[in-house]
Amino acid sequence: TGDATDFGDMTVARDYNASVNNRTRSVTGGAFTSMTNSMDYVTIQATGNSVDFGDLTQSRQMDASCESPTRGIFMGGISPGPSYVDYNIIDYITTSTLGNATDFGDLIGDRYGGGGCSNAIRGIHGGGAVVPSTVATSIEYITIATLGNAVDFGDSTQARFGHEGMASPTRAVFAGGHTDPAKVDTVDYVHILSLIHI
Repeated sequence: TGDATDFGDMTVARDYNASVNNRTRSVTGGAFTSMTNSMDYVTIQATGNSVDFGDLTQSRQMDASCESPTRGIFMGGISPGPSYVDYNIIDYITTSTLGNATDFGDLIGDRYGGGGCSNAIRGIHGGGAVVPSTVATSIEYITIATLGNAVDFGDSTQARFGHEGMASPTRAVFAGGHTDPAKVDTVDYVHILSLIHI
């Protein structure tokens, strides 16, 4: 336990961005304040400022993310106001190789503020919202090593967006978030490698 220590700075101030990592490198992409499609990376074991990694296919904020040991995935998102546009985009990067993101496929529908998580095989996208204020319960999955569109997994117990996803090799968990405007304290889980959801 203890307080955090300064690591360094990103190339641009960011919020509502998404991040992926493997054992050696962490990559963050997108942002609200600067509304950028740029991605930064740091080497986790060595402190220092972020370095440019490449660009996402689309500038956006509130995208979800997941990863395998080799690939990072950025899913969905929304453009800045006043003319908000939702995206169903799925991008991927090879985390160990610098360069721009490449199209992976599409989510079933446009989503922003969804929760993302994964094990080494399957990526999960849960919930999210669609402009103006429709909040989703849907859960979708991708096979990270194979390009293609997301496939229906099932539904969460609670419609929500702005929540977090986390995973072990066997379970994906979605926690918190909000509807519009109520906050959510629900925690759901699914078995990542089967279509069993609770």
